Formats: sequence, structure tokens, C-alpha cells
Amino acid sequence: MAKPSGDHTASARHRSRRPWARMMVAAVAVVVSATLRPRLLFCETGLPCKLPADKPWVSRILCRAAPSASGEEDLEPWATVEAAYDRISENFAESRRFTWPFVVNWLLGSGRSSQEARENSNREGRDADSRHRLLVAGCGDGRNVDAAIELEKFDPIWALDISQGMLQAAERRLGPERSSRARFLHGDVCEVPLQTASCDAVLCCAVLHHLPGNRSLMALREFARLLAPGGRLLVSCWDPRAPALTKRGRRAAGPEDHAYWVAWRCADGKDVDRWYHLPPLSDRLTLWSGLPGLELVRAELDGDNQVFEWARGDGSSPELLGETNSP
Repeated sequence: MAKPSGDHTASARHRSRRPWARMMVAAVAVVVSATLRPRLLFCETGLPCKLPADKPWVSRILCRAAPSASGEEDLEPWATVEAAYDRISENFAESRRFTWPFVVNWLLGSGRSSQEARENSNREGRDADSRHRLLVAGCGDGRNVDAAIELEKFDPIWALDISQGMLQAAERRLGPERSSRARFLHGDVCEVPLQTASCDAVLCCAVLHHLPGNRSLMALREFARLLAPGGRLLVSCWDPRAPALTKRGRRAAGPEDHAYWVAWRCADGKDVDRWYHLPPLSDRLTLWSGLPGLELVRAELDGDNQVFEWARGDGSSPELLGETNSP
């Protein structure tokens, strides 16, 4: 029998290696797919993290707290809110076109026009043209700031948000002229960089439901510190029957009861999860009862929102009025 030629021998060797080549190609494909697929990124700071611009495959960030005394690590999913809203700020305003009527009614009752300011100037010992000082705590895309500017009853108007993306969205919504009439602050509702008793009214809509119970209490105590005697506070949170929870929500694991993840569809078609604490109205009322320096005016359901209103007492509580977070 004639020996196979060199070309035939090389062809046989090539065929024998094809299965291995196919396996290598498949392995590379798996690695590439896993790399490009959106996945979680963990940080070890225990602080809110931002979506890294150089890692587009990251769709959601969960922050992991520093190791506890027992050596275990505790997840703090509520701390992802800053990163989530930075991510969704581009198209958040598309479905947030109008201010809720209960907010407008409260603003009408809480602020005062320049004429009212002049009429009250002698009694309060303030400048004749001074109006009520308003903090919008968690201003989001700026729709409530816009409503307050429109009423011309407040000056100054501070617009606070933990998300830089949302502050930018608020400025886009307001435009240059109206943006110049608000003072934007990047910060946490639990530690507002304003002086004690520097606000006559604090508005906090759809914010505290992103915090667990203990941190929502911290925020309310901070609002009490900021309010001048006689000041007013309005807070709203989603009720568990909110449609978004039914359509896009799921239970969140962890020690907090009534905790949920609710997805937001971004402009690029990807979903970003937001953490919510959504107890029934009766449970939240129990949690928030007896706050020092705050007198509860009402607690009720308005559509799918739980609405709470407080009035600031006479300011005699030293633990509330003895400090300032002003830089």
C-alpha cells in the first residue's frame, strides 16, 4: 500500500484537531458572554456606590457593609438607591409630569406671598419681603420644586437629592431661569447641610420609603431639627397597593419586613432595581409616632400614597435644636 502523501497526512492531523478547536471556540464564547452579561458589582465600603463608566456590563450595584463584629457581612440593599437613581435619571421625568394635588394644596397652605410676608414682618421680626423658606428633601426631577417656584410663596427654595443624576435632571426640567431660583444641594436626608431652624417648611415626597424604618426615623428627626417653631412638614410614601409594586415588584430578602425590589425600565431598555420599604399605613404610623418636637396633624391615604403632616413645636427640645450640619 502506498504511503499517504504529506498533504493528506497534514489534512488528517488538521481534522483530528478540529474537535479541540471547536471546544476552545465554545469556551471563549462562554467567557465573553459571561463578561458582557449584566451582573452585580459589590463594594465593601457600606456606602452608596456609583455605576462605573468603564464597566457598562454592570446593571446593578449592591453595597456590602464592612464585616460585623461577628465576622459576617451584612447586605444593605437600601444603600443602592443613589446608584439606581443616577442610572434612571435620564428618563425619569417622562412619567413624572405633574405634581400631586395634595402637594400643591399643602404648598398653598404652607407658603406665603410677598404681601403676606409684609403683613407678618412686624410680628415675626423678619425682613418685610421675606417669604417662607422651603426645603424639598429628595427633589428628584424637580417637579415639586417647579410647583413651589410657580406659587412665588417661598424664598429660598433648597432642592436636596442624594443623586447627582437627579439634580441634573431637575435643572434640565426647570431650565436656566427657574434653576437660578432654587439652591441645589447634593446630600442625604439623614444629614442635611443646613443650619438648625433654617426652614419654615419641609417637603419630602416618595423618598423615605427607600429607607428602612430606623433610617426613616433618623430623617424625620433631622427634619425636626431643620424646622423653625411653627414650621410644617409633609411626607408621602407609596402604599403597598401602588400599581408599580404589583406590576414590577418582588419581595426583597433581608431582616426588614415589607421590603421589595421594584424595577425601572431605563431609556436603553434595561431594568434597574430600586429598594422599597412599604408597610401598611397603620404600621408606618406606629413606627413614626411620638417624634420629639413634631405634632402629627394628619396621616391618611391619598390614592396610592400614604400622606403624613406634622407641625413643629415651640423648639424647646435641646436634642433637636442644639446642633447644626451647616458646613
